[in-house]
Amino acid sequence: MKHIINLAKKPFCPKDWTVETHIKGDEDFEWNVSKVELFLSEKQKENYQVGVELQKEIINPFNANLLDYLLEHTELIPLEYKDKYVFFWGTIYRHAYGILCVRYLYWLGSQWGRGCHWLDNNFHDISPAAVLASSPKNLSHSLNPLPLVLEIKIGDKVGKYQLIK
Repeated sequence: MKHIINLAKKPFCPKDWTVETHIKGDEDFEWNVSKVELFLSEKQKENYQVGVELQKEIINPFNANLLDYLLEHTELIPLEYKDKYVFFWGTIYRHAYGILCVRYLYWLGSQWGRGCHWLDNNFHDISPAAVLASSPKNLSHSLNPLPLVLEIKIGDKVGKYQLIK
């Protein structure tokens, strides 16, 4: 059975929260565990890294739509995730208290659950990011890269330019 996930749709947003940023992926992403890598920064491997710094190092993160799909289809979650808190950095939320956070998937001992971690907290070696694999087998879909927009202001005039590869 194929599992097609819409990574481009608006993500679930808990009550009284807002979506701060959401990196849209493919509308028809076909689930294959070989397309997902668990990324740890060098600082995480050594000890820990603060989330706001870590966020800058994560390339091609999966968004919360994948997290929610996996929670609806727990049979797809790899067993290797059981001893980790797997983060989905493609969607950043503003918690009801005004603090930025990222949602994660974790094993509760008898079932899978979700939580959120504030970006100004530490992320350790058990807190990898789910990212698009760099060389997965049979990769046919990928996340859309973020557009690079350059804004130039000369006097009162402002011009915006999108850089294209």
